[in-house]
Amino acid sequence: MIKLITGPKGSGKTKQLIDMINENLSVVKGNIVCIEKGMQLTHNIPTSVRLIDVDEFKIKGCKRFLDRVWALQDIMQGEGIRSELESNFHKTIKKVSQDIDGMKFNTAIAAMMSFLNDVYAVGTIDKTSLLALTRILCPFAPHVCEEMWANLGMSGFCSTAEWPSYDEALTVDNEIEIAVQVCGKLKGTVVIPAGAEEDVAWQVITENANIMASLEGKQIIKKIYIKDKIFNIVAK
Repeated sequence: MIKLITGPKGSGKTKQLIDMINENLSVVKGNIVCIEKGMQLTHNIPTSVRLIDVDEFKIKGCKRFLDRVWALQDIMQGEGIRSELESNFHKTIKKVSQDIDGMKFNTAIAAMMSFLNDVYAVGTIDKTSLLALTRILCPFAPHVCEEMWANLGMSGFCSTAEWPSYDEALTVDNEIEIAVQVCGKLKGTVVIPAGAEEDVAWQVITENANIMASLEGKQIIKKIYIKDKIFNIVAK
């Protein structure tokens, strides 16, 4: 565990927040955490655990995430959105926007972490995507994001900038992966066109040697297909 650090208590909401932290975190309880610069690090810890048994491991996880975001400035190239990231870029903005409205902050952060992994898999990020990521991360990590906003040559505050928009059409997958079961037991997965009808899904399944091997010597009694989700084959 690491030492609790607090600034001036001030008044209003700031005082209430610090009082609440001090009430829940104590040496006696053995769960002291580092609180500095407006809770920059603890700001990213899921709300459900932020004031309960927060240990150094969780702080390190938050710092590692923010360090990776900060390092994106070193691999930024160009202005336009990368084709490899375009779909996930729009999905991430949609997910974070909806999750913030629904107060689902944990899943909003998870979506940004997933997009961050996609970026590092590609190896570069364009300025448009980095600005958008900085803006949607700002409610969770304002200090880092305001610094990045300025570094990227933007005027004003990141926290008051226009919220990024997304293209709904680009948030829909053209292909999806569904599970295939035989008598309720998973035998594999197949990739089919999104919204495919049963006959199209079945055609793809018949081209999968592993799944068809599990049906060898059996009579198909019934096929149960839940569109875009699962295909179950009843056989004996």
